[in-house]
Amino acid sequence: MKNRLSILALMLVALSAYSQETVPPDALLVQRKSFNDIDSVTTASCSTVELQRGGMADLSVELTIEDESECNGFQFDLNLPEGISFAKEGDAYLCQLSDRYAGDTRVVVKEYDNGRYRLMAFSMDNSLLTGGSGEIISLTLAAADTIEADSCSGEITNFRLSTVSGVTMTLPDISFDIIIPGFILGDVNHDGLVDVSDVMLTVNKVLAKEVTDFYINEADINADGELDVTDVMSIVWLVLNNGA
Repeated sequence: MKNRLSILALMLVALSAYSQETVPPDALLVQRKSFNDIDSVTTASCSTVELQRGGMADLSVELTIEDESECNGFQFDLNLPEGISFAKEGDAYLCQLSDRYAGDTRVVVKEYDNGRYRLMAFSMDNSLLTGGSGEIISLTLAAADTIEADSCSGEITNFRLSTVSGVTMTLPDISFDIIIPGFILGDVNHDGLVDVSDVMLTVNKVLAKEVTDFYINEADINADGELDVTDVMSIVWLVLNNGA
């Protein structure tokens, strides 16, 4: 019995010595690093967005990173106020990666409740971010027809970058301003003028013809919820009495 215990003790000592010689000490300690552990300067920012009622405009997301050669993907949550949404065309959300990402980089989006969207960009061929600073993606936002003229704000949260070394960098939350300018009654095409073009667009709309760049709230002069010849003549009156 004593001999068996001695042999077992010798085997454990030998195994311990072998492990110390062949396994690097750092490999014994595995942990997820945070943004503060990375020896780089990384900041993100967003542009101010001006949105017309019923219109769309792009939000630019920019990133400055010292060691851009390490970054191969990112994700964040887009949080929008009531009346503002992430625009879609069919089933696809309208967004565009900048040319800082090349190769087979894909973007997926999931919508949650209360105006929150999670966006993730990932590379299928390990393409890396290029350039030290600038836009990484633009997102098209849309304003509801009924939104009031005002200033509000959105936020990007849970912003994370991935690196080829398996490190996740977590960035601070970002807020951005959304400006909804007031509208001009009778300016049905939002070109800043009330003129004959607005009259003809409204006439065509009343005749049930297809028109583009038409904003019905600006055309419904008497605010009765219906578009008819009364609104056409009201816009004519506005044009004739503008004096400009």
